[in-house]
Order: sequence, then C-alpha cells, then structure tokens
Amino acid sequence: IVVTDKLGQVQKIKIRSDIQRHEWDFDNLETDGNFKNYVEADGSRKRTGIDVSEHQGEINWKKVSQTVDFAIIRVGARGYGQSGKLLVDDYYRENIEAAQDAGLMVGVYFFSQAIDPVEAYAEAAYTLELIEGYDLDLPVFMDYEFASDKNNPGRLNTAQLSKIKMTENAEMFLETIE
Repeated sequence: IVVTDKLGQVQKIKIRSDIQRHEWDFDNLETDGNFKNYVEADGSRKRTGIDVSEHQGEINWKKVSQTVDFAIIRVGARGYGQSGKLLVDDYYRENIEAAQDAGLMVGVYFFSQAIDPVEAYAEAAYTLELIEGYDLDLPVFMDYEFASDKNNPGRLNTAQLSKIKMTENAEMFLETIE
C-alpha cells in the first residue's frame, strides 16, 4: 500500500502475505455517541480503552470507568531534546492506582525517543523500576514515535535512523521488558 506520513512523504509499505488479515464486518460497528465498538456475530464485544499521561491532569476515574474498559498509562518518557533525559510522568502512580480502584484493567507505556539499543535498554529498565510492585492486567508498551515542537526538531527526526535501527531499538526495549 502507499501512504503519506505526517511529514508529507510518500511511503510504500509491503503487506506480508503470511500474516492473517482480520475478518471484521464493518457493519458490526456500533456507536454509543462517544465510542465505536465492534460486536462479533456471537454478541461478544471488543473492549474500549484510553491512553493517558500527565498532560490530561487529574482524571475522574470513576466517571471514565463508565465508558471504557481499560487504560494504558504513561509511566515515563525520554525527552525529545538533544539531551534525551529520562523523565517520570508525574501522575503515573495516581493514575494506575485510581484506574484500578475504579475497576479498569491497566497497562503502561513508555514514550520512547531511543536512538540506539543502549538507550532503549535504559528506557525499559527505567520502566520496570517505575512499575515495580504494581500488579498490571495488561502489557507494558513502547510508544516509539517522532516528536518535535517549535523549538526542537526532535531526537528521532535528527538521528535519521533506518527502519532496521529503529527495529533493533524496539526489540531491545521489548526483550528487556520480557
């Protein structure tokens, strides 16, 4: 398939023939006015979730639990400035505990800006340190994306890593988490 990325560049993506495609019938999508949910022919439903970070501020998890089944909570990030400092999400503890208290299934993510496997390992080790003692229902995720702002072009943009190098970084993070 051919797609245009967020920088306006056209990318060709090969679809592997050995990967099974979904068999969803999009007529089975239902909406409650806020979310779309997929209902299987047997009546079972796909689950709805959200991801949150300190950017959402204080969250009313009791209210949130009325519309979603799970939350993926950011525990930390690597700054996308040149120094690439590891940062903790100031709300992660409160969010994990309050979401679980509200009956939601919880997983976590780390916002990665790793430019090599050493940094990816450090991010994963930091994540494990931050979540020690928590009983999570869902996995640890690596949120590996290009980030920038008006003052900073972003570490991943500047590093110009190949797909192979980015894959190596992701593999290091995930193998460390396992």
